[in-house]
Amino acid sequence: MGKLMSLEVVGLSAQPRLLCLSGHASKRDVTECQAMVLELERHGMELDYLDGPFETPTALDPTIQDQIPGPFYVWSDAPRGRHSRETLRAGVEHVLRYVASHGPFDGIYGFSNGGLIAALATEAMEQALAAGGGSAASPVPVFKELGTPAPWRFVILACGSCILEEEGERPKLRTPSLHLVGAKDQILARSLRLREMFEISDLYEMPYAGHCVPIACIEDLELKAALKIFFGTLRG
Repeated sequence: MGKLMSLEVVGLSAQPRLLCLSGHASKRDVTECQAMVLELERHGMELDYLDGPFETPTALDPTIQDQIPGPFYVWSDAPRGRHSRETLRAGVEHVLRYVASHGPFDGIYGFSNGGLIAALATEAMEQALAAGGGSAASPVPVFKELGTPAPWRFVILACGSCILEEEGERPKLRTPSLHLVGAKDQILARSLRLREMFEISDLYEMPYAGHCVPIACIEDLELKAALKIFFGTLRG
């Protein structure tokens, strides 16, 4: 596990609020299970949940399909659009509108494609703040309608995906981040590429995990310590 000393002391609310985003073709029920095994509430978090804006009858994971009734939700209405900035724009705006109406939040958690959405929403928030919030000059059109965004202070990305298009040099995100990745995850390389979007980041690799947040997390003392240090550093 890497060190967390690079994190800025940004401060958290007395009762920090964490918005949890589901993955692709998933739903809140699954995200609630992830939050439970990560014991996020034990770290003092008040949890809220958000699914993607588009319905689909089929879960990405067949085992989830067998256990949880649909519908499920995705972040893009394009059949193969979950790795493109353009096709994920509606999903990002869905998050920003939810934050505007139900926030503020201290942090955002996202799994898989939800992790990418969390990163893109963070990028939009930072760009809008740098350009004057909800001013006419904002590079993020939705903020011209919503006004100045209430910034969140951290992100936690589990088994995150990434943009697959070739992109030029982009400014690193300054929001502190913790990246939880599975050593056996078939998209591990994408999770590590997603981490590269952030200037202030740390990584914890779950040696037993594939593309999931498994029940084994409950017994992982190093993971518990990583989360404790992360939140402790944020609280100052």
